[in-house]
Amino acid sequence: MEHIFAYLVTFTSASALLIGYVLLDRLLLSPLAKFPGPRLAAATRLYEIYFQILKGGTFTWHINDLHDKYGPIVRVTPWELHIKDPDYYNTLYAGPGRHRNKDPLFSNIGYPKSIFSLNSHEIHRPWRKVLGHFLKKGAVDDLEPVIQANTQALCRHFSKAVKSKATLELYTAFHCFTSDTLSQHAFGRDIGFHSLDEPDLPNTWKTQVNTMFEFCRLIRHFNFLGDIAHLVPNQVSLAVPQYAHVYAMEQVIQDNPF
Repeated sequence: MEHIFAYLVTFTSASALLIGYVLLDRLLLSPLAKFPGPRLAAATRLYEIYFQILKGGTFTWHINDLHDKYGPIVRVTPWELHIKDPDYYNTLYAGPGRHRNKDPLFSNIGYPKSIFSLNSHEIHRPWRKVLGHFLKKGAVDDLEPVIQANTQALCRHFSKAVKSKATLELYTAFHCFTSDTLSQHAFGRDIGFHSLDEPDLPNTWKTQVNTMFEFCRLIRHFNFLGDIAHLVPNQVSLAVPQYAHVYAMEQVIQDNPF
């Protein structure tokens, strides 16, 4: 019993020293210590997690409030500054001839093979080049008939709702238009989505995408949860019903012969 008590005392003391050292480094010794901002945000990333997880992803809007209080440069995490000053635009954003890698903590969204999760400029560049073909002027001009056809299909739903005096949720309507247009542009009209051709606009894709964004916001802070979800998706879907929407969307993407 005495040995167990001694181990607990040693563990507690070591933990207290480690925490004290981390706080001392972040609050006083760090190069960012001289910048204004909440002391709690400088001490721990739990400050950001509180707004992102418990307050529904409102940290971006809270940062704007911090600028109102502290000025154009604010320390928002132990290792991040947020700048709201147009004079710093050319400094912050890399242009031609200037390469910058992304912070892995920022770009990790639970999908390591996604272009959003690529941190290295050298790796990101060829992926961006592939997607760039879809955004060239000629490609966008060729997309005009698809946009017109989907616009007409959307207008038919508006007309139907007016005639029947039914309620049409605009969020779902424009989501269907966007997903149909982009998927048809990327994979061809035959393979892309055709939600606008349905008698009633489905909200399935809207629900899946919104849930995926919530999932990614959680995974950015707790990476291991994404590994568990992808390892046993059916069990996680039972425990967290919202994840079933994310898993269903992943299966649709994997099963389609794009």
